[in-house]
Amino acid sequence: MASKACCEIPPVITHDYTPKGAFGEVANFKSYITGPKTSKTGILVIFDIFGYFPQTLQGADILASAQHLVVMPDFFKGVVAEPNCYPPDTPEKGKALMAFLNGPANSKDGEANVRAVAEGLKKEFPEVERWGVVGYCWGAKVGSWFLLLLPGGKVLIRRK
Repeated sequence: MASKACCEIPPVITHDYTPKGAFGEVANFKSYITGPKTSKTGILVIFDIFGYFPQTLQGADILASAQHLVVMPDFFKGVVAEPNCYPPDTPEKGKALMAFLNGPANSKDGEANVRAVAEGLKKEFPEVERWGVVGYCWGAKVGSWFLLLLPGGKVLIRRK
């Protein structure tokens, strides 16, 4: 039996998706911001090592359609992993992936960046009373710190 969401949520558009939000800045990070800025609930979305893909932007817009403010910062400052480095099934791909994970995507910077964004979100959107986080792959690893940093932070969506 199909759920209501399966019948009402549009299919994922893998290219040529037109985002509904806009790019702004939060805590010195370029950020995709969508949904009502007056919402009492906010969701921090942390993408994977491949950055702003159309599917990720569409996912943020789908979350925002439920009247949540959604913010997706670019922690890599425009540098992303090459999609062809994954899966790392050759020595060259493995080396490229590890260079990215030890460079722009290193855990120490990830934690510091989440801390900076958490502070920025508190200042930029003080009307938000509850925050949740959605993290995709690498984003899930650093996203767990976010819940510890904001009062009222809680998991709104849990990935199985």
